Amino acid sequence: EKVIKEELTSNVLKELANIEDFNDEMLESVFLSITKFHMSLSGRCQRSYDDMSVNIEALIKKELEDIFFQSLLKKYQDESNEKLRMIATMLSWMIYGASIDWKQNSSKSPEDYFEYASLSIRQLLENGIV
Repeated sequence: EKVIKEELTSNVLKELANIEDFNDEMLESVFLSITKFHMSLSGRCQRSYDDMSVNIEALIKKELEDIFFQSLLKKYQDESNEKLRMIATMLSWMIYGASIDWKQNSSKSPEDYFEYASLSIRQLLENGIV
């Protein structure tokens, strides 16, 4: 458990904390950071990773929500905080869910998977915010 939390904190969350601008590159960077984390950790300690998956999921989704919310606040200053918080929450679940789907079901590279998935995400964002 300690190793997993350290890995998550030192790699994924640090990398994500430096992302500020809300755009396609941000979403891709977030997705790739999470997939890299999944590959690294599950390859080293599969049993611990499986046992901690619920805790890992909750921690990553909460951090993603906070990062997305702050970025959305900067980009869409005229929107209500409630609406932006809701979008941030949905985005955090979508990105994390996509990373799990990629890990469990896809033979594509993370980059190729995201390129395909991002079309759907983009459509949801364009219809939800603008």
